[in-house]
Amino acid sequence: MNPIFKISKVCGKMIFGIFILIFCEALSFRFIENYANFKVKLNWGDVNSKTLDAGRISIPFGGLSSSPPTSIITSENTFQRIIEEDDYSKSILKFGRPARDKYFDYITEVQSPLANFDIRNFQDGMNLYVPSLNRFANQNDIECGYARRIGDKIEYSKAVFIEVLNEDVSEDSDFARQKSFGFLLGKGISCLTLKVQSQKELNQRIENLREQAPLQSQNIILWGEDQSASYIVEYLLKNQDVVSLAIIKDPAKLSDAIDSSIKPWILSIVSNQYLEEVPNSTINSILQVVDSARASPSSYTSKIGGLLTIFNHRDVGYLPSIAVPVLLKSVLFTEDRIQLEKHLNPEELASGEIPSPNVETSMDVTELDLQPKKYIGTTNLNDIEFDYSFEEKELVNDSLDFDCEILRAYKEIHANDPDLPFLSDRQIILRLGNTFEEMGQSTLESIKIKDSRFFEIYQSIK
Repeated sequence: MNPIFKISKVCGKMIFGIFILIFCEALSFRFIENYANFKVKLNWGDVNSKTLDAGRISIPFGGLSSSPPTSIITSENTFQRIIEEDDYSKSILKFGRPARDKYFDYITEVQSPLANFDIRNFQDGMNLYVPSLNRFANQNDIECGYARRIGDKIEYSKAVFIEVLNEDVSEDSDFARQKSFGFLLGKGISCLTLKVQSQKELNQRIENLREQAPLQSQNIILWGEDQSASYIVEYLLKNQDVVSLAIIKDPAKLSDAIDSSIKPWILSIVSNQYLEEVPNSTINSILQVVDSARASPSSYTSKIGGLLTIFNHRDVGYLPSIAVPVLLKSVLFTEDRIQLEKHLNPEELASGEIPSPNVETSMDVTELDLQPKKYIGTTNLNDIEFDYSFEEKELVNDSLDFDCEILRAYKEIHANDPDLPFLSDRQIILRLGNTFEEMGQSTLESIKIKDSRFFEIYQSIK
């Protein structure tokens, strides 16, 4: 056979193989949420990464390396900047398409979205839908007045989503809202609708919520249109440590005094009709808010902390689906930031805090030392009574029985956590064991005394 023909044949197979790999990678990024999140992490780093530290590994395509617009915002280039922002948002949020698919499936298929969730009634007529996540109280909870004793079960949420209205909605819209709420509740996010008529009323009702439901409102996400959107922006500018994300659509008017750096994330959705009718000064204020929200050393914030997109009428959901990936990343980012700001010391950790499983950071448990340290769902192991009557037996890694008291206690605490099914018993024990080791040898020895079965399993699989 002709050598040139052989070489051509081999090269053809190689090119075809590379094409298949690229095609499969693109399909995975488009349809598999775990892979999309994994690719985001490779490109941007962990959720607490700084811009200069992120992006050590980069898989091409997917829009994750897109750079935000940097042109100066002036009245002469307003609409050109709007187009640039819209193009950037569509590109950078491609990673969220699998999450948007799940949102679409949920709102089109589920008929009783709130059937499995509870309602808490508060003063001022507030009805808070809660995801029924529970954990055991620790010493800090007692000091804050959230519980009477260490080990008491307390209810919490990963965030609270607050829809701000200044007028009633139709019955059809109300059912659509329930579906959006149901999806968010399934992610561990409480949901609430506030009808307000003034900025002062919004400020007061949010403060009331924070006082009456502190464990549900540590992470606040706001959503509103028209005048409500203006109230939201005014509130977050004065309460930047309270709000984590604001989703606004066609705000009526914004303040002219915009800080050069805004801590909360902002997603601004504008309609074509709105762009035709609103003054240029208002559009420039929106652009300035978005630009200021991206001014951060954080990798994630500098990428998606400030976004503007033109509303697509084919978008689905009472809450537009374009907001879903930003919202979910915001929850992860804020959870991590809150824990870092607490500066937990070894004495606090040694009281027995256990990290909550996180689907976004649990793809490869062997890399837990690279993950941000989270201590969200907690329990005090000193207050748990263990039964040591189990039968001793040799532990074999490939046919291991992972049952132990600490594992059972952990599962009981997080029974309603939607992330729990994503972790196997082996992964949970590895994660807990790694955490105990990081707390120090004395903590690990204490665990060995409390539950020797857990200690033996961990030693055999680590």
